[in-house]
Amino acid sequence: KTKITDPYRNSYFWLTPHPDQNCVVSAAARRAGDCLFWACLGNDGISVIRFPELRETTWPSFSPSGDEFLVISEGELRRNGYPRGPLHAKMRGLRESEDDNLGDFVYYADAGHALVTSLNYRLFLVDVENMEVEDEVVILGHEPQPAAELHPFRKDDRGLASDMVFMLPLPGAKFLSVHSEFREVPRADSDDRLLTWQLPTTL
Repeated sequence: KTKITDPYRNSYFWLTPHPDQNCVVSAAARRAGDCLFWACLGNDGISVIRFPELRETTWPSFSPSGDEFLVISEGELRRNGYPRGPLHAKMRGLRESEDDNLGDFVYYADAGHALVTSLNYRLFLVDVENMEVEDEVVILGHEPQPAAELHPFRKDDRGLASDMVFMLPLPGAKFLSVHSEFREVPRADSDDRLLTWQLPTTL
């Protein structure tokens, strides 16, 4: 076993697997920031290394080979080398959606593509080599709608938004997404829906 010093004194910790059977330890403390540690099991026990230069970051998504990872950090999509860098490429914002920005989730779809969410939970397919948005991904039955119609408390929002609130990758190149009711329905009567889906085999 090993110990990790809490970088923010009041952090939440969670674990993410790495393709080579190492582990990622993510630490987050609301307003203080977020950071990543690599935990590796070797002959001398468990070693923990903090990855530098990332604050306010999402948890990472690793390439199929495990030698690169993607995060959204401070409004940028960043592709870094694993384990110590360097920064290979980055993409600032979403030019396809000027009234929106990069959100909280990024996941590799295959070796050359990733799915990223916007702050309004729209989905975009990104070419990770060139760090460019190729297209918007729409889940049937959960197409983006005017945010003011979807969210009653955002009457002045003229952008588009999705009812998705969370997503995770699944084995077999599939994804799980959670969709919520935002309209004027009492919370006790509203339903969250879980969907599993996958991208077309030819991207």
